[in-house]
Amino acid sequence: MNAQSLKSPKYILLIIAIILVAFYLVYYQIPGSLSLAGAAGNSADQNAPGYVFLYQHAYYGGWVYHAFTGEYPSLQYWDASSIRMTAGTSLRIYSGVNFTGQMACLTSDVYFLGNLNGYYWNDNVRSMIVYNNTGCQ
Repeated sequence: MNAQSLKSPKYILLIIAIILVAFYLVYYQIPGSLSLAGAAGNSADQNAPGYVFLYQHAYYGGWVYHAFTGEYPSLQYWDASSIRMTAGTSLRIYSGVNFTGQMACLTSDVYFLGNLNGYYWNDNVRSMIVYNNTGCQ
């Protein structure tokens, strides 16, 4: 395959199709998956208590990992730097998988996961529990 054949309309259309499929898969994921559009594709009320959104960068930038009430024992490959949550939600984060290590209870949005409770959380959330209340219980 030479450089000229890569410029043919067939290859350009193939590349465009791959890009479109990739964007479709990112935007229409199930809850608890990588998304650029928050909880897109989820029919539940995203304003109800129990929703959290973990962002790749501080100030709510980059990719978004969305989740709702429940336990998430392994987030080892998600490097979250900021968190948003719906009203009436609390979130217990852990520095280790399976709810081990340092722990913090969050009850409101955090624009940067820096030093919380004496621990540097940026890119260090490895498991979490999302609660449908404001007391981390």
